[in-house]
Amino acid sequence: MFNIFKFFEKKPASKDIARDRLKLVLMSDKTRIDPKVLEEIKTDIINVISKHLNIDLDAVEIEISPVGDGHGGFSSALVASIPIKF
Repeated sequence: MFNIFKFFEKKPASKDIARDRLKLVLMSDKTRIDPKVLEEIKTDIINVISKHLNIDLDAVEIEISPVGDGHGGFSSALVASIPIKF
């Protein structure tokens, strides 16, 4: 079924896409994870969740963030923000 409102949805600007890719590259340098692997993880997560829920693909944010371990050290965590459409 064709959704006329999808035609008018705002697409992410190329600068935003480039910024997100740069963030992935910088985080992968810190965590020593290949940017391609991070992009594959993001794609896999989106594919799995979208099988069960209607999600806002343009607003999905997945990143690796530093997390304190409670003892003064730090590790990394995969943090995902995946808006669900109702």
